[in-house]
Amino acid sequence: MPKKILIFVTNPTNIVGIRSNTELEEIKNIFKGSANFSIECELVTTFEKFCDDLFFYEPNIVHFIGHGKKNSLIFENGNGRKDLRTTEELVDILKKYSQNIECLFLSACYSIIPATTISKYINCTIGMQDKIKDSDAIEFTKRFYQALEKISIFDYCKAFEYAHNKVFKGINYSKLIPQIIPKPEYAENSQQVANKISPYLLIDLEPNNNKYKVQAWLFISSKNSENIYEKNEATKLNEIPKLLEEILDIIDNWQINHNQLTIEFILPDNLLYHNVEHWEDGNGEPIGINYRVVLFGGFPLRFYPPYICIYIFLLV
Repeated sequence: MPKKILIFVTNPTNIVGIRSNTELEEIKNIFKGSANFSIECELVTTFEKFCDDLFFYEPNIVHFIGHGKKNSLIFENGNGRKDLRTTEELVDILKKYSQNIECLFLSACYSIIPATTISKYINCTIGMQDKIKDSDAIEFTKRFYQALEKISIFDYCKAFEYAHNKVFKGINYSKLIPQIIPKPEYAENSQQVANKISPYLLIDLEPNNNKYKVQAWLFISSKNSENIYEKNEATKLNEIPKLLEEILDIIDNWQINHNQLTIEFILPDNLLYHNVEHWEDGNGEPIGINYRVVLFGGFPLRFYPPYICIYIFLLV
């Protein structure tokens, strides 16, 4: 059964507006035609409507787009003007539905106090510990949900880390405006699962005027990742295999058994059927022989484990 995402948007008329429609459309586009998630939206959110919708929809993920203050979120009243609701009021209603709600995402400035307090009852909450630019909030939201849907990362902590690496690379968690607060038992279970997962290398090829910008991350666990490679200059396609050799050489510093390593590529549509698995490693052998290779794009998902291709999936 698909997980339910319930999105609330507030934009009172007596507050400087945010680009809430842009963030909403980004989320809708990511999950368009999804078999894993369904979306419901409430565009004018009063607190009373918020309470009713939590009851009727029984969501698994609650995403709030709007404004916050130090100890409150801002809803709308019947006249479209701001209506402050305290953390205590939010906790009273949200804890009633905590058995269903797995993740609460408060995309609102200064929402860290409500997020932290509510985290006692919900597996994962995300809040902002300061004012955040619209563009950063939108991009972070986009990357978080891309990880859940496009890359099939069904772990909120890991999806958060992916979004962090994509949007705020080089910034320490403590200085990051978006913060994730998992319940201790959820974080422990997530870590136990992560410890059983083999390490993987994630390589992103972003198109740029018939060339490609290359970034790479090494994920050792959901709490241990490194942005190990970033080339500012765009690279020609025929030069990328050489870069791949450099990246694999860097991984040697972590003393990881290459036989356990999965290499995952995020590709633009024009490379989805390119023979990436034939690119050679530092020993002159195709990577598809010595590694499990996974290719991600807008729709197709291709798996290349060592020696043989065993799956082709279409995501619709």
